[in-house]
Amino acid sequence: MSATLDSSSTSIELPYLEDSTVLFEKIRHLHWPIFLDSTGSSHPQARYDILAAQPDTKIITTGPTTTVERRQIDVKPGKYEFVRESSEKPTAVLETEFSLWKKQLTKAQSLTGLQHDILPGLFGYFGYELGKRFEQIIASAERDIDLPDLACGLYSWIIVVDHQSKHSTLINFSNTVENNWLLELVNKKSSSPTPTSTNKFELNEQWQSNLDPQDYKAAFEKTINYIQQGDTYQVNLTHRLSNKYTGDPWLVYKKLRQDNKNPFACFFDLNDHQILSLSPEQFIQIKDNNAQTRPIKGTIARGDTPTADIQLAEQLSRSEKNRAENLMIVDLLRNDFSKSCIPHSVKVPALFDLESFPTVHHLVSTVVGELAPDRSPLQLFESCFPGGSITGTPKIRAMEIIGEIEPHQRSIYCGSILYLDIAGRLDSNITIRTLLCHEGSIYCWAGGGIVADSECDAEYQETFDKIKGLLSSLSKFLV
Repeated sequence: MSATLDSSSTSIELPYLEDSTVLFEKIRHLHWPIFLDSTGSSHPQARYDILAAQPDTKIITTGPTTTVERRQIDVKPGKYEFVRESSEKPTAVLETEFSLWKKQLTKAQSLTGLQHDILPGLFGYFGYELGKRFEQIIASAERDIDLPDLACGLYSWIIVVDHQSKHSTLINFSNTVENNWLLELVNKKSSSPTPTSTNKFELNEQWQSNLDPQDYKAAFEKTINYIQQGDTYQVNLTHRLSNKYTGDPWLVYKKLRQDNKNPFACFFDLNDHQILSLSPEQFIQIKDNNAQTRPIKGTIARGDTPTADIQLAEQLSRSEKNRAENLMIVDLLRNDFSKSCIPHSVKVPALFDLESFPTVHHLVSTVVGELAPDRSPLQLFESCFPGGSITGTPKIRAMEIIGEIEPHQRSIYCGSILYLDIAGRLDSNITIRTLLCHEGSIYCWAGGGIVADSECDAEYQETFDKIKGLLSSLSKFLV
């Protein structure tokens, strides 16, 4: 079945496919393809998949410099030219470029009458290290992965798959690119092969942690010492696993998403590195100036039997330690929201909700607020970044301790993948349960909140409980 509506329309209905990977495979050979993926999860917020590629503009931050590049029209796809570089805050560059692009994009297009919940806009990621720049934190952790701190694109066309209404829609706001070639592309019976595809993925050795049990114990004891001295109340301590691989990361992502149906997943291919995020955690959502964040804090492994599973879920719900950890982060995020929201609008409508995922149960709370008239969605996002659930409290001191104790920078881990559409709607995840493929190495991180009464062995085991599903899926690719 093919799309049959007028190919010059801004919005074109496509055949609905429950499996959006089929659509993504038709566009993933284009430049910077991104797939925001609800994975078929049963989570209440797992409604939309969003697919995009070939951005008009790319914004990339590495260290103190942000670079802007624009796509050259009517030349080889993926050809970009340098426009400028800036030492401004990356969010300031994003705001400027987004505003200019939106004005150009909407000269010939009107938002009036468009009923879509999601429109073209800015898509990309903020790496964890960007938060240190926002807060002016100097840390000694080694930067051993050559990944930009920020990579975002301004995408003038997107495909939105609505699994609730069972509709797929191509929305194209480009002034220079007609819909015809897009329609031809998505109507193809088979996808164009990617130049790098090998039709296989293989892991070549066993996983290695940058904190073995003894190193983790030493880091744990340093963290507890800071807590006992009153420097902080909670610190998220992380270790990183790494392995060597050959083949196509997209193939392993397809397996991971089948086994780990988390609602805020993403596959983002940036040419020389690929981000595979199977995140269960929403960071910031803004719609109609109403902001929401849903921090996860409190974890227990799923049971092997239905009875054991119920008992473990009840144990987590009653755990005073986990509830206290969650409440600390809720208070931190209430404070973060208050910087950008109308006074007295910040509320906590849900506290300690139990949510179940493929391998773990979590405690999840909800904080909401109304965006102040003089603040933008990106300004609120920045004021909360990185998320409190993966730093600790007080946030700045916790980040300083993390930077001192963890041996390597976190890179994409504990950052965020986000979109901001031209109607001002924003949604984002926290990049936990996330892998990075780069130059033949694959990285996977896991961590947890340390408080005064934490036990070292239990905390170390919890990190593996959180990524059990990922490691189990990946074990099928070991050679």
